Amino acid sequence: MDKKEEFKKFVKKNPDFADYVRNKTATWQELYELWDMYGEDENVFSKYKTNVSGDLGAVINSIKNINMDNVKKNLNNIEKGIKLLQDFVKKDDSSTSYEPRPIYKRFED
Repeated sequence: MDKKEEFKKFVKKNPDFADYVRNKTATWQELYELWDMYGEDENVFSKYKTNVSGDLGAVINSIKNINMDNVKKNLNNIEKGIKLLQDFVKKDDSSTSYEPRPIYKRFED
């Protein structure tokens, strides 16, 4: 198997590389040269691979930094707004009582 085929197999294992090429962050030539020089070394390609555990850690840290008092206050404000809207709609429905005229009457006969 030639080097080109081996590189293709390596890229298939790491589909994130295609995103970097599409975004013009890297070229296939640059990635091939790195692979040719260093092989499949994790340290060389770490910036091109998606780190799922790092992303999960960032999400957890974001959740830890949420101020629950602000969330509670905002939810209360949203609840008040919804109740106000419901009251408005309810009052509007009761004020317009429409009674259809019988079909056989034309002009208030």
